[in-house]
This record gives sequence, C-alpha cells and structure tokens, in this order.
Amino acid sequence: MLGGVTSSNHVRNQTKEFPTSLDLFRYLLNKLIDAGGERGIHFDGPKKEAWVEVANDLNNYLELNFSFPFKDSLEDLLAKKQIIVPKNWKLIQYKPKRLAGFFAGYACYSIPKNSSDSLIPFIDDLFVKLFVCAKDYSVSGYLT
Repeated sequence: MLGGVTSSNHVRNQTKEFPTSLDLFRYLLNKLIDAGGERGIHFDGPKKEAWVEVANDLNNYLELNFSFPFKDSLEDLLAKKQIIVPKNWKLIQYKPKRLAGFFAGYACYSIPKNSSDSLIPFIDDLFVKLFVCAKDYSVSGYLT
C-alpha cells in the first residue's frame, strides 16, 4: 500500500494523504469532475449498509445515490436526523427497504455540478447522521 491507495485502486482515509473522510471525498469528487464522461465514484463506510455513489450524467448534473436501509419515509428520516437537502437538488428515485426480502433500499438525487461544494458535507452527514458512523469513521472509495 502506498499513500492510501491499495492495489485494487481503492483509496482510504485515515492515511497521511487523506487524514479525514472529507479529504478523501474532495479528492475523488475532483477527479470525477475533471475526468468527465460517464464516470462514477463509490464510497464504502465502516458498516455494510453504508455506501454512497456519485456519477456524472453527461450534462451539468451529478447523480448522488446512497443506500437507504430503512422502512421510514426518506423525507421524514432526513429531517429527524437534521440532514438538509439543498433546495436545488431533485429527488429522482427512492425505494425504501422492503418488509420482506433482501432489498435494502436506496435514494438518488440529481445535483447541479455548480453546487457540488454542498455534496461533501452532505455525504459526511449521511455517514455520521444517517448511517450512525463514529465522527472519525473509516471510508474507502474508488473512481469507476
């Protein structure tokens, strides 16, 4: 392992290059936006159900997709957890966890690229407040 990058192209935080999750998010989001095209990022948190994906959609938008392993209403749970969705984001898909079966649920927002600076704190809020990870949680990610 060299500088937080593993042989499988995963990058992780809590390293010299990326001491915090925010450093890792910023690094990979910048790479994604600079790369253009149909690329994406996948982040895995310390818990199996804690994952977030961000993808370019070839327009002036990004798509944010995250696991939603809850039966609650998305809007109600985000409000309860004090996670604020910026007004210019649009919910484009949402499936709560099903009562029976293995489907864990997810939510997907369309985000204008010019508001991508609000993406980093939102992703952090998902891991800390929604997925209830410790403040110094470990996260890994990779560009697809």
